[in-house]
Amino acid sequence: MISTRLSQPSNMLVRALGLGSVFAGVLALAPACSTKLGDPNTAAPDGRACASDRDCPQPTNPCQVWTCWQEACTPVAAAKNTMMGREAQVKGDCKELVCDGQGKAVGIANKTDSPPEDDNPCADEVCQDGEPAFPPVDVGMPCGTGSVCNGHGRCGDCLPQAQRCNGNKPEACSEEGDWESEGGCAAETPLCVGKTCVGVPEIAAGDAFTCTRIANGTVRCFGDPGSGKLGQEGARRIAGLSTVVQVTAGQQHTCALLSDQTVRCWGSNTFEQLGDKSGGQRGSPAPVPKLDQVTQIAAGELFTCARRGDATAVCWGSNEYGQLGTGPASPKPGAAAAFAAMARRVAAQDRPIEVVGLNNAVALALGRDHACARLADGGVSCWGGDLSGALGRGSPPPAPGGKKPPPKPAKALLAVKGLKEVAEVAAGADHACARLQDGTVQCWGRNHHGQLGDGTIKAQVTPVKVKDLSGAVALAIGIAHSCARLQDATVRCWGWGAQGQLGDAARADHPEPFAVPGLADVTALVAGAEHTCARLEDRTFVCWGANGNGELGSGSSGEKPSAIVW
Repeated sequence: MISTRLSQPSNMLVRALGLGSVFAGVLALAPACSTKLGDPNTAAPDGRACASDRDCPQPTNPCQVWTCWQEACTPVAAAKNTMMGREAQVKGDCKELVCDGQGKAVGIANKTDSPPEDDNPCADEVCQDGEPAFPPVDVGMPCGTGSVCNGHGRCGDCLPQAQRCNGNKPEACSEEGDWESEGGCAAETPLCVGKTCVGVPEIAAGDAFTCTRIANGTVRCFGDPGSGKLGQEGARRIAGLSTVVQVTAGQQHTCALLSDQTVRCWGSNTFEQLGDKSGGQRGSPAPVPKLDQVTQIAAGELFTCARRGDATAVCWGSNEYGQLGTGPASPKPGAAAAFAAMARRVAAQDRPIEVVGLNNAVALALGRDHACARLADGGVSCWGGDLSGALGRGSPPPAPGGKKPPPKPAKALLAVKGLKEVAEVAAGADHACARLQDGTVQCWGRNHHGQLGDGTIKAQVTPVKVKDLSGAVALAIGIAHSCARLQDATVRCWGWGAQGQLGDAARADHPEPFAVPGLADVTALVAGAEHTCARLEDRTFVCWGANGNGELGSGSSGEKPSAIVW
């Protein structure tokens, strides 16, 4: 009888309390005497007389029910772990409310009751030990357009400890996922490439552009992008190069020597100066076919030469005046000469041709229509056009009258008269200079701007000594100006100065060496057609002269040396 009185009213009370079928089921499955009447943890009968459970009050505690016991309403605790109704639960608190068997509600861990989304894509919403938790997702997980999680629960712009170049400024990613600048590149490594600052060991100057070899084996150029000589218009980095050990620049083309001793060229190919029959122009470097074992490259105006490991040389491109070293026949006078010149241009060599008779070359220098080689015995031999005595062979100068005669081609390799103990040779458009081992310099050829440095503007068919110049350790020659770096790390220039290429504020010609003002600590020197550049001891570069196409890389033009802006 007791069992009947306890079980039936209890179920009725559960339904009356709205605790749901689950609660009712749990109570129904619980042992009828799991909570004993008269237990000190339960409240005493309130004395209300009853004939059945229906006569007892509605429960205010979901873990207690009232039953009619011995004709008096008495509270009874619900069975332990009885699940409370849905309306009593707190969603997302990682707990499930159940009865403790003592008439009280307690929370037990429930992993499925996870916290709601908090709109943070870099954190998970989980339950840990019965409490809401928001652990960070793995570092690198995407969290938006171009953004990634930093591993600390935050959406950032980058992965912590990542590095990059922003323009020419290196940046590192903070632990919070933000790009932070580490300051500009140091002078000795002025260019930011990939992730780090690198040095610029070499610079080459062309007609109206300048190219630099970067320490990581790549090439960057600035200046006139015409004819594709800068690669692609507006681009600074030349694509497709990664192991460059030397770079040279001509009038409208550029070539690079790679570490595997092969050569790649790009730019204008009108006269096949790139070494193939593609013609026109090419914006990206391509290999010169059938050429290997190269130890030096040199670019002239419309032709290119390479010195090989066996001290021989090969050339390709325009051969109008025999600048490839093949010794063409002299053009005939009159209309026949113009026709012959045109024929030779059309017959430019699209493949490397060996320079006849040259087998002891240690360095090459190319001008407009002529080329010279410094020999192992300390002498110099030249070949090609001989305008105003550019070959130094002692041929008579052109007849006066102001009309420019065509350069007389050399039929063979010719030794420059009177030269010995030569340490370096350099070539301009129609002149050349040799630095001797004693630090003096001798020049020959055209001299209309005083580019021979002998104090006159008279052409010289054999070498003459540059006035008041000693201690020279390097040469750089442009179209009609010449410069020398001295032992004291200063620079002297002479010749044509109208574009500021001598570093002279007056932009005047100087037929004698002129000290470039404000320039010291120079470690390397190079000359383009109408501009000059120097590398300083701190490994920065400065340039001066013509800048109509941005060839100085400084953003400004003039005769004052200005630093290249990377």
